Amino acid sequence: MLHTFLRHLRDDAFFRHNIVFFLGSMVIAFINYLYHPLMSRLLSVEQFGEVQVILSFVFISGVFLAMFNRMIVHASLNSAHPKLSGLYSAAMVAHVLLALLLVIFSPILSRFFSFESEWAFGVFAAYVIASVPMTFYTARVQAFQRFGAVSFSQGIHAVLKLVIGMLCAAAGYGVGGAIGGLVAGSIAAAWYARSISEPVPFARIREMRESLNDHLRFGVLVFLSLACTTILYAADVLIVKRLFSAEIAGIYSGIATIARLILFSTASIAAVFISSIKPELPEEHRTLLLKALGYVTVIGGSAMVLCLAVPDLLIRITLGTDYAEGAYLLLPLSISMLIISWASVCLGYLLAIRSRALLHISGGGIVLYIVLVLLYHETPLAITLDGLIAAVFTLVTAGLTIFMKHTR
Repeated sequence: MLHTFLRHLRDDAFFRHNIVFFLGSMVIAFINYLYHPLMSRLLSVEQFGEVQVILSFVFISGVFLAMFNRMIVHASLNSAHPKLSGLYSAAMVAHVLLALLLVIFSPILSRFFSFESEWAFGVFAAYVIASVPMTFYTARVQAFQRFGAVSFSQGIHAVLKLVIGMLCAAAGYGVGGAIGGLVAGSIAAAWYARSISEPVPFARIREMRESLNDHLRFGVLVFLSLACTTILYAADVLIVKRLFSAEIAGIYSGIATIARLILFSTASIAAVFISSIKPELPEEHRTLLLKALGYVTVIGGSAMVLCLAVPDLLIRITLGTDYAEGAYLLLPLSISMLIISWASVCLGYLLAIRSRALLHISGGGIVLYIVLVLLYHETPLAITLDGLIAAVFTLVTAGLTIFMKHTR
């Protein structure tokens, strides 16, 4: 019986792709996570909080990059190669404009979030531009299920982010230096991914417009699904930074970093799941969905158990004693991250089958979170619970929608 089960796993393409991508992602996740405890020791609690705010902006702006990624994967799978140049060029133009706005409004943003560093947002602007070619060429590789190459590209990014960020922070360049590693990692990862895929020329304005028109409806669905999950796991750090002292914000961001291990350890599963859904094979959708949810439960659940079993020890080892007083936040944050991981798979499924219900579910989750934060924001714990409630709403509504589609 065991032999039959193992042979079934060996022959399961979805399992094989997940293993390749998961093992690569675990190595990358470990390297990415090292960035946080090292920075927590190289920088003050206040500076570490500022780095986490910038990283939260990276996650939120990453909604556009992830939307871009999904559109490129979708276009590649549907043989829409002439449109790729237009999508790439449009994304580059949009991100250059965004980077210019960040540079112009950098002083205002620094004052709004009470930053000591005056040029951190300027470095972030450089990352915004560098992230476009990295995302585009990695998506091209992912579309053809070369998950080993995708993992290697992500590994280049993670290693350089860690090494260069650590060296710059140790040299006294503070928050800007810590973020500088992101820029270097993005440039190197883009160069590698481009070297193993077909280069795409810059398109004319007419081609950009045609590409956007062709993919706009799908892009809106992608944007809302990703915006919902990203806001639920990243916006809390920004809110706490705005409402509370720099020390409290730094401690909160450290605890949130540990809890996010649950989400990031399962991210590869959702990526493989999206790439495996084929419109012409609807009978396989339910099986793939159940497999993806099962993998998320095993991996994310194991990470959550670790966070809940020894929270104080985990915090002291990874971040240091300065963050121990925030241990009470780890339980609700960990539960929230696991629920968001499940919701991400469900939203990805609705996206793959082009369900318009995704608009209402994602939009409802975002609106509910905003309303809850406006009503209940007296303590960091209240903000954490706001996100947890919105995550439960998103998962339940997405799950019910899928259930009803399969029982018709």
